[in-house]
Amino acid sequence: MRRHRALLTIVLLLGSVLGAHAHPHIWIDAYVDLNLGPDGLETIDVRWVFDPFFTGAVMVDLDTNGNGRIDEAEQQILYRNMFEGMADIDYFFMIEAGERRVRPENPQAFSAQIVDGKLEYRFRLSVAVEWGHLDGLRIAAFDDSYYTDFATRVGGQTGYFHSGNVVRVSQTSRQMETLDWGWVQLPVVELVVN
Repeated sequence: MRRHRALLTIVLLLGSVLGAHAHPHIWIDAYVDLNLGPDGLETIDVRWVFDPFFTGAVMVDLDTNGNGRIDEAEQQILYRNMFEGMADIDYFFMIEAGERRVRPENPQAFSAQIVDGKLEYRFRLSVAVEWGHLDGLRIAAFDDSYYTDFATRVGGQTGYFHSGNVVRVSQTSRQMETLDWGWVQLPVVELVVN
């Protein structure tokens, strides 16, 4: 029995040492819901669903009252310490309209909560893409350090109608190169106008 415990301890320690050099460390499902208006794409409603391991790590430090929820004061801490600084990196979003990169702005309506045991962020990003540039538009969340593995998914409508045109929102993928971890297959939301 001691030999089995010693072997298990060695395996766990070795796994934690090797795991420290592996990527990714955080997994996020990023659901996007597009808000189209008279001029084109105006805002994107985003819902990030974090993996249970990261959720647990955050809640150990954040949930000081032990109620298993994210209260208003705790939400403000999350916003200041884990969200606000992402403006410099476009909140990890790559929005491409043809050859043009669209930078999201003015995150609004940030909220954080625990749903089914997982941390969720919800927020809205302002963008400006005219109707004439929507065909082929791609939206993906991507961390080029590959510390975080994002899976961008359609989170709302899959079709819109405008001036006789149909805009279809579909799920596709593309390869992206990380800084030090090679190429990864990245889930992408793409618009097609016909």
